[in-house]
Amino acid sequence: GNLQRKKTITPSPSTILLDDEDMINDWFVSLVCQRMNFVGWTMKDQSRIGRSGTEKGVGETDGWVKDGRGNQVFLFEAFRLGHHIDTTVINKHLHKVSNYNSAGMSPIFIVVYAACNEFKSLCAAYKDHVEKLDYEGFEPGHNSGLRQRKPKMPSVNAEYFEETRQINGKEISIYHHLLHFKPPK
Repeated sequence: GNLQRKKTITPSPSTILLDDEDMINDWFVSLVCQRMNFVGWTMKDQSRIGRSGTEKGVGETDGWVKDGRGNQVFLFEAFRLGHHIDTTVINKHLHKVSNYNSAGMSPIFIVVYAACNEFKSLCAAYKDHVEKLDYEGFEPGHNSGLRQRKPKMPSVNAEYFEETRQINGKEISIYHHLLHFKPPK
């Protein structure tokens, strides 16, 4: 699929190029699968696993990776922020992560898609919000805070953060990848 396709609506300055989270997740999963295939790892997308966010049925994670023996290696959750911080979207996605993680997988990768004019400001606001948030299903008070990780390629349009939380006394490493998908003008 073309990541830069627009919805068929009247063009406006508020139309962003990231219009379908599932399409982007499918693209991301296919890239990861291509890179991991040589070691026998696979990534399953939209897998029914754990509990749904509403607690009324089975949940559907954005993806998880298993090794060549079928062991779960890590969990992947992704969401789109677009132009600005939307704490409702952030909370919804981060609160449901523990529902998919009954096995206590560590690490968990959170991938955030954004397309905004002030990406650095969005990242700072994301960090501030997430550090104050107690994720549902994780032990309260066991939040290491987000530590910024520097990308190996300084020109990359992304920010990376790492944190540690706990489930049932087990430390879970969580990596937040904020990706800026707004094309240059």
